Amino acid sequence: MITSYAGTTYAYNPGTAWLIFWTFGLGYVLIGALLTIYLAPHTARSGTPQLMAYLNGINMPGIYNIVSCLSRAVGSVCAVAGGLCAGMQETMGSVGAAVAAIVLYLPIPAF
Repeated sequence: MITSYAGTTYAYNPGTAWLIFWTFGLGYVLIGALLTIYLAPHTARSGTPQLMAYLNGINMPGIYNIVSCLSRAVGSVCAVAGGLCAGMQETMGSVGAAVAAIVLYLPIPAF
């Protein structure tokens, strides 16, 4: 198929478009997977049981820190951008809990 735009003729190849689409999708999924595998392996799960245990007072060191928060948020966004059927609800609940835990321990002087 030949497309003309502003006096310039472009050849449209569906195979090239398909290859570019899958390359970008694979790149996004690879970024999310590498973050999960190497940076924070405990973020591979949904996070709801860990969140419920944390809210009930169970001490789990390293579950809600800045690395796991960023890994879970960026990994979830990359999974959705890569075309995977990944839900954002449980992940964003864990990210919210991680942000709350991080803000809780910030060294803010008392008034």
